[in-house]
Amino acid sequence: FYNISFVQAFRFETPSFVQTRVHDQSDDGVLFDLDCDVFFSNDALLTFHCSFKHHLRSWFEAYSRDDRYGGRIIRCTDFVIPRREEYCDFSIEELPDQQTIEYDTIVNTSHINLPFSLTQPQETLMWNSFAELILDNNALERRAYYERAMLMTQQVLQAALQSAQTGGAKVSVPPLTSV
Repeated sequence: FYNISFVQAFRFETPSFVQTRVHDQSDDGVLFDLDCDVFFSNDALLTFHCSFKHHLRSWFEAYSRDDRYGGRIIRCTDFVIPRREEYCDFSIEELPDQQTIEYDTIVNTSHINLPFSLTQPQETLMWNSFAELILDNNALERRAYYERAMLMTQQVLQAALQSAQTGGAKVSVPPLTSV
């Protein structure tokens, strides 16, 4: 549950509902191995696996359809703890406009490995950036963007936790009220 801010990829549309499957948890109910599906009204789907049981096994896959582009799938296999802090590694697939079972369907895949030049560990940069948003009065527009992202992320997290606590039931996500 470290980061679900990829709801931004769905243009901040509030998800319809969330469903969580817990594979392992502590006796106290602390979740440390799970899968979660986040469903949107336009048939977009965000799926993620978060594990603190299996080393480096945390990933997400986001699917959406667009009238201009057909379908797209974005996959990232190291979204919680990066395998190497110098790189962000993900892939994007462009799907045909129509669903087909043709053997020779063309799917364009781009595997992207973005290098970063980090001057400090990722966690330190994250907290420094967060503090900057709070302290900088000139960052009001950026602050509003991140406030909305954090509130929506929290709504998705609460629905995911409620789903986990009710045996994987689908849980509705309420619309985000004004920020």
